[in-house]
Amino acid sequence: MISLLIIALVAFSCGKAQKDSSGKSGQESAATEQQKDEKADESGVKSSAPTATAEEMLLSDKSEAAPAEDYGNMISSSAARIGKQDSMRKLIRTADLKFRTLDVPKTTYQIEDLVLAHGGYTAGSNLSSDIMDESTTRISSDSLIESTTYMLTNEMSVRVPVEKLDTFLKGIVQFIDFLDYRNIKAEDSSLSYLMKELEKKRTDLYNLKMASVEASGDSYSKMYAMQQQLEKQIQSDQAMIDKMQMDDQLKYATVTLHLYGREKTRHVVLPDEEKIESYKPSFGRLLVQAISNGWNILRWLIIGIITLWPLWLAGGIVWIVLAQAKRRRNKKSQ
Repeated sequence: MISLLIIALVAFSCGKAQKDSSGKSGQESAATEQQKDEKADESGVKSSAPTATAEEMLLSDKSEAAPAEDYGNMISSSAARIGKQDSMRKLIRTADLKFRTLDVPKTTYQIEDLVLAHGGYTAGSNLSSDIMDESTTRISSDSLIESTTYMLTNEMSVRVPVEKLDTFLKGIVQFIDFLDYRNIKAEDSSLSYLMKELEKKRTDLYNLKMASVEASGDSYSKMYAMQQQLEKQIQSDQAMIDKMQMDDQLKYATVTLHLYGREKTRHVVLPDEEKIESYKPSFGRLLVQAISNGWNILRWLIIGIITLWPLWLAGGIVWIVLAQAKRRRNKKSQ
């Protein structure tokens, strides 16, 4: 019995030890797996961080490499192009643009040449300097510097054939540094054109009728008819002029251009005329200068007199001869 009890206790203690060892090994393996997972997570974080940075760099590169404004597509418009509607309607085309350019005078000359190349003409060009600010700064006791901040502008009105309008507008894209706005209109004037034509036909028909009245009427009727004829002729001429103006507007598009440059500053050095009195010489300095000038005059006078010594010598000899001759006369007379 005792031996059986001892064997049972030994077996029980061995089983407990195995359980403890297995538990510890399980805990150690779990800890090892957890450390592996943490390392994997850290490596994943580290690997994902460069990816995010690369994406940010890609976005920044895209933002830096963003293309400039495509003014060619912005200026072009279907209202500036000839289409099927022109065969059915009378369209008066106008365009109004304002933009900044790098060199206003140079751009003005280039646009005028471009207008001529497209068969148009320049109706007006008003180049001016708009003064933004003026200031004066003292740079020395008697000098000032005048600073003028200004902006060159030009208001242009040009006429180009309607079939060249779109090409002309695309041609001035090269001069645009910044576009403020562009407005293009194709105004339907079919009814107005028809009204002018009908008015001219009415006046022409009336003139024919008045001519027949003049041939058959008496003197009073002829005078009255002549007066009416004159008034109708004036109306006929006006109707013809209006129709010609409308034909011109239909044939040539009017483009108004507002050009301006960047602000510039001009510096000019000027004398301070308001304080010029304080820089004039004093009385003592003028007195010393007068004495110096008088001495110089006296010195040059003495030198001039000495320079004429031959004349003085000749005069002395003549005086001596005349004096001796006078003495001889006096002796003879005695």
